[in-house]
Amino acid sequence: RASDGWGAAVRLAMLLLVAAEDPKRTLAAFSGEQPLIAGYLAEELTRSVSAEVIDVLTLTSVTDRICAPLARALVGAEALPHSLRATWGNVPLMVALSDTGWFRYHPLLLQLLRSRLREEHPEQIAGLHARASAWFESQGEWLTALDHAIESEDTALAIRVGLRSATAEFHAGGREPLAAAIDRIQASGPADQAELLVLRAMGAKCRREYQTATDLLARAALLLGDLPEPRRSIAMLNVRIIEAALARVSGDGDRLLGAGLAGASLLAG
Repeated sequence: RASDGWGAAVRLAMLLLVAAEDPKRTLAAFSGEQPLIAGYLAEELTRSVSAEVIDVLTLTSVTDRICAPLARALVGAEALPHSLRATWGNVPLMVALSDTGWFRYHPLLLQLLRSRLREEHPEQIAGLHARASAWFESQGEWLTALDHAIESEDTALAIRVGLRSATAEFHAGGREPLAAAIDRIQASGPADQAELLVLRAMGAKCRREYQTATDLLARAALLLGDLPEPRRSIAMLNVRIIEAALARVSGDGDRLLGAGLAGASLLAG
């Protein structure tokens, strides 16, 4: 599966298997970080593109796919080759996604580049994920934005993106992935506890754990009053959305109406 249709990867895998004492284990470890694969890929990259392009590829590998606007957001326009689209077309194992301007990194190339990123630019990884989160959020790709915010290891950012954008994903129907993403957010201290409880309630509702969601909202209600604005209003809007969803499930029309009116009041304010 890791070869993703790349013939050379299949041949390299066969070379590894011939010399392997444990073929099953060797095959399981097959990746772009394996020395033979990494060496071959690095040689192909050096032969095909400049060191500057390789550095851009390394920095932009925090994402699974890339386009020129996203690359500019990640590394700045001054760092990009003049004709980025033409340059990417020359990169081994960069796959053009039809004529959209988007390119996808082959899984082996992505593993190699991310390994280089961890070795050469570890101090930039959090910032790159934060910039990717902002860009994807601006494009309405809410779940991808949340994933990058979480990868930035900035709990406050992940919570802000979750409360701003997860609501849209909640209504769009991608509820299981949303719940899984919310589960990955780790509390950093008391300051984010109230908002994180609200997000956890949203995740519970996504999993149809209605009583858990209700209990989490009750715990959050004791803490939300201490939040500064606009954080309190954003959190409360999410509370009303979850309450309305729970009321719809239980068939409680009065509670549904009350949550809807309260949410509309927050939006109007």
